[in-house]
Amino acid sequence: MLNIDQKTDGWGRRIDPAAHVRLHAAERRRYRRGRIHLHVILKYENESFAAHLTDISEGGAQLRCSLVPRLGARIVLETKELGILMARVVRRLPRSLAVEFELPEGERMDLADRLDALLTPDA
Repeated sequence: MLNIDQKTDGWGRRIDPAAHVRLHAAERRRYRRGRIHLHVILKYENESFAAHLTDISEGGAQLRCSLVPRLGARIVLETKELGILMARVVRRLPRSLAVEFELPEGERMDLADRLDALLTPDA
């Protein structure tokens, strides 16, 4: 009897059906991400700290810094290139953090335009 739910690869090995729904992080993301190296000021609880943006998209960013605010903390990032960005900490690692931007759609579109200019190599 043939089980149509069971899949095999080109060598006849069984493929786990759940493997088909597992996606790499890049495939799950809503926005295109890019590597970047920008100095930023991170503001958290009435204090300011130097940080470095290392990865960014319209939806969020990864930063390296000596201060890592608590998970869920609301922070402000200030950069000369991108202006002021409101964000929330969504992941913490030693000396780095990931944030999700909290931007109205219009500001998100403006950020997308600025990121295109920063991340697109000159022709």
